Amino acid sequence: MFIVHVVRQFHPSVGGLENHVLDLAAAQVAAGNRVRVVTLDRLFNSGDQKTLPAREDLDGIEIVRVSYVGSSRYPIAPSAIRHIMQADVVHVHAIDFFFDYLAWTAPIHRRKLVVTTHGGFFHTPYATLLKRIWFSTITRLSSKFYAAVIACSAQDFERFRQLRHPHLTMIEDGVNTSKFRDAAARTFRKSIVSIGRFSQNKRVDLLVQFMRALTQQDPDWKLTIVGRPDDLQVSDVTALIEAAGLANSVEVVASPDDETLRRVIGNSSFLASASDYEGFGMTAVEGMSAGLFPLLSDIPPFRRLVDRTGMGLLLDYKEPDQAVRGLLQNVAQITSLYDENRTASIRAAANYDWSSVSQKVADLYAAVSQTEPAIADVPRQAQPSTRH
Repeated sequence: MFIVHVVRQFHPSVGGLENHVLDLAAAQVAAGNRVRVVTLDRLFNSGDQKTLPAREDLDGIEIVRVSYVGSSRYPIAPSAIRHIMQADVVHVHAIDFFFDYLAWTAPIHRRKLVVTTHGGFFHTPYATLLKRIWFSTITRLSSKFYAAVIACSAQDFERFRQLRHPHLTMIEDGVNTSKFRDAAARTFRKSIVSIGRFSQNKRVDLLVQFMRALTQQDPDWKLTIVGRPDDLQVSDVTALIEAAGLANSVEVVASPDDETLRRVIGNSSFLASASDYEGFGMTAVEGMSAGLFPLLSDIPPFRRLVDRTGMGLLLDYKEPDQAVRGLLQNVAQITSLYDENRTASIRAAANYDWSSVSQKVADLYAAVSQTEPAIADVPRQAQPSTRH
């Protein structure tokens, strides 16, 4: 099968969306498919904004990069259509220009379209009213050209059910559980790592205030904040740390390679996220695959993850003193069962491995390919499954 993924940012950019497409594409290449990724030729958060090579081969994945105009919120790249014309299935990732453009040009390219939601465009409160209007009008109309809509989380499933698409289904994100598997500290350490983009919705500010309250109780605790600049820069994060007087307790590691990140994880026992929005929580699962114990904000995707795996604590980071009490009340038990918890985290993360997820996507593609113009074999308004 010739599969074309269309996504606004891809390698060498690093992030949840990019990793999702990379891991899925790699699994599809391994299964014997021809796979192409069509993406933009500049990285949104690169300081030099240099143009990347128009074509590249990445371990059997054909990368085609196209130029664009406009902002990173809605980059316009009409030439993308030229690179999908021979595909058996075109898999669009996220709800953006590509989603709308390939929908409205469907009478021209006549390709089978599948989309994965990736949280839609509701990651931040920016222009909330406009987003809701757009979602109920433009997004609803565009979705009619798609043979299937894949919600990658229960939260997305509930939101996109409002579109009343007849072939909405849920396939939760896969996670590369081998990359950092078993990398966490072998013995208990009062050391926490937070991994993610430096963006408003990740609430680094709350994490810093949590550490301020925690070190007031016990100054031996350390936090390493790992990520790449987004709508916050490294200087913004360091300013928060300095303002809280935590220069000796909190370290920032910006845009590390996998080897560096593995070393950071190897000095840590906990993974923390104070995020107020996640489509799924991929980084939390990656941390669990390393053997880290999750300390997560109480939002639906994290609540679901803790409920399903039995691992982790849900903390109210908006109340830092309360969050600290939640950790310290449990830390003695976590310490005494450190080896058991570490092993249980690794085992729980294995349930999210790409081998299972990519097979579900392959089955969906098969259903899409066998029908014209819509698919009949995908469960209509399928309820979120608790099975992997």
